[in-house]
Amino acid sequence: SGARFARASTLRLLEGEGAAFHYGAQAGAGGIVLENSSSIAGNVYANGPIDGAGGNLIKGDVVSAGVAGLVRDVHATSSVYAHAIQDAEIDGDAHYQTITGTTVGGALYPGSADKETKDMPITDAQIEGWKSDAAAGGVLSSPCPYAIDNNTTLGPKKINCSMKISGNPTITLVGPLWIAGDLDIENSAAVRIDAALSGKSIAIIADGKITLQNTASFAGAGANSHILLISGKESGEGIIAKNSVTGALLLYAPQSEIILENYIRIKEVSGYKIRLKNSAEVAYETGLASLLFTAGPSGGYTLGSWKEITDP
Repeated sequence: SGARFARASTLRLLEGEGAAFHYGAQAGAGGIVLENSSSIAGNVYANGPIDGAGGNLIKGDVVSAGVAGLVRDVHATSSVYAHAIQDAEIDGDAHYQTITGTTVGGALYPGSADKETKDMPITDAQIEGWKSDAAAGGVLSSPCPYAIDNNTTLGPKKINCSMKISGNPTITLVGPLWIAGDLDIENSAAVRIDAALSGKSIAIIADGKITLQNTASFAGAGANSHILLISGKESGEGIIAKNSVTGALLLYAPQSEIILENYIRIKEVSGYKIRLKNSAEVAYETGLASLLFTAGPSGGYTLGSWKEITDP
């Protein structure tokens, strides 16, 4: 980026770092599974298969990359790119090596080259940087597990164990969090970013499993402000969000599965494997291509590159 930013005594902007999300859903080799009436509003990219239940709606382009790429049993409102396409409904074009049982509203491109697999949108170095920012605000080692059921302002902070938020408190975030265990948020808990950080996003990193349920809600501060939950779990279920979880929420589990079920409406999801059940919906926002994240107590910020992807 060639943009210039004024330096203020309490604000430091760093160019060329941060996170940029270009797809409504991005999966690794585990691929994406859509069950029941679940849907995705936004482009989708997976290094594994994209499998529906017969008509699941994806409002955008759909890519299943690599020689094993497969798109099956989904309705895409734009174009589909995959080595094999089966039993799909495509409003746009179809790019493929083999196709069966599929209706295509646009042009057919047999013999198309397979799309290349893509890396996950956040690097390990970025996650380690957010962990360092959190720990720079202090380490909380007691009580453990750390339980919150009253209104609390939190961050930047490292929680040296698991953390549970329950009841109906409002948790106001003023910096990143690093949880050295599991994170559970349930009931009517509301997690929001402090109004003073308008336009900024905050990362919460849990080394273990993240569970969100019931009517937990998430809110940013101003436009293009989101809460990013990251699970560092290395296999199995990394993040489960179920029942009525909603809001300005991004989910990321690069080595494990993300499961969304029942009434879920979030902004973006990236993981090794993604499974949507019942009426779960991902509704992408174009502003996610450029996010400004808070850092540690030094008052620094990082800015992701501004680039909106419309063609895979």
